[in-house]
Amino acid sequence: MTEIERCPSGIPGLDKLLNGGFPRGRTILVSGNCGTGKTILATQFVYNGAAKYGEPGIIVILEQDPNEFKKDMGVFNFDIQEFEKEGKLIVVNASLSSIELQDFFNTREAVPKSSFSLLPGEDKLDKITDIIIKAAEKIGAKRVSIDSIAALDFMLEDKTKVRKTLLNMNYRLKKAGLTTIIVADATRGVSTQGIEEFIMDGVITLHYETTGADIGRHMVIGKMRSTAHSENIHTIRFVKGKGIEITDLDEPGMGI
Repeated sequence: MTEIERCPSGIPGLDKLLNGGFPRGRTILVSGNCGTGKTILATQFVYNGAAKYGEPGIIVILEQDPNEFKKDMGVFNFDIQEFEKEGKLIVVNASLSSIELQDFFNTREAVPKSSFSLLPGEDKLDKITDIIIKAAEKIGAKRVSIDSIAALDFMLEDKTKVRKTLLNMNYRLKKAGLTTIIVADATRGVSTQGIEEFIMDGVITLHYETTGADIGRHMVIGKMRSTAHSENIHTIRFVKGKGIEITDLDEPGMGI
C-alpha cells in the first residue's frame, strides 16, 4: 500500500487520534455550534503550520471583521499580523461587511502580494478560489482555512448551486495540493448547508455541553478518508497562549 503523506495538525493531541495527522492535500470540514472553538481550531492549524512546520498558509475570512479576528487570536499568541509581514500568512478579507479596499486585483491572473480585501458585490466565490490558489503559489502555502461557509447563503443567489460550488472549490484546492479546513455552523451536529459532510474528505464535529455529566467542550472525528482515526468522543479545552488541546487520548480506531 502507498504510504499516506501526513500533514501535522498543530493541535496538541489530535495527530494521535488521526494516526499521525491529516492526510495531506485533503479538505476537512470543522462543524459545530457557536462557542465550540471552530475558528480557533482552523486558525491554529494554519498558524502552527507556519510557526512550527515551515508551511505558510492562507486564512480566508468570510464573516468576521479581520481586525477583531486578529485581536481575538492574539489571546492564544497567534501573532497573525507579524506573520503577514514576514510573508508566512496571507489573510483574505472576503467578509460581507468589508467596505475598505486594501489591495484589489481586477484580473484572475493577479497574484496578491499581501493580505487584502475584496470589494462588496464582487463575484466572490470564484474570485476567492482563484486568489487562494494564486496566493498559495506566491508564498508557497500548504495550508488554508476558510471561515465560514455559512456565508454561502448570502453569496449565492441560486441556492441549487451550493453543492456544485463546493465540489468545484474542493476539487481545485485539492488539485493545488492544499490541505484545507473549512468551518461550518451546525445545529444538533448537522451543518447548516446539509451537504458538506458528503463532499469533504474529513468531518470533525465540536460540541459544547452546558449541563449534565458531560459538561464542557468535546470533539468527534466523524469521518477521515485514507486513514484510521479515533471514533470516540474527546474532551477539549482552550488554553491561553496556546489554543485548543485534547485532554483525553486513546488509540485510533478503524474508522476509514
